[in-house]
Amino acid sequence: MFTTFEVEQDKMIWDKSAQDSEIGIFHAELKKFKIEVESYKSQLTAATLEMKAIVQKLKTSKERAKCHMIDSSTCCSGYLLALLESVCSDFNLSSIDRTFH
Repeated sequence: MFTTFEVEQDKMIWDKSAQDSEIGIFHAELKKFKIEVESYKSQLTAATLEMKAIVQKLKTSKERAKCHMIDSSTCCSGYLLALLESVCSDFNLSSIDRTFH
């Protein structure tokens, strides 16, 4: 038969073993969580870089569109002035310049 002391000692050993097992499980889960956090950080960094690249591309496209619009407007203005000069022999370009200044 076992003495009360031996039973208590055995119980403490089992309790410590169970606690060690729980601590081991906790550490494993914590490590897994840290890995997931690092993965999310990497994904966030990649998404941020991708977003910055898209914004830069949009800015570049916007500038190109603006330049194209200015070029088109200038070209159309030139054609309109040439058309006016060909239709109206008394057309004076300086009168338009004074109007817009």
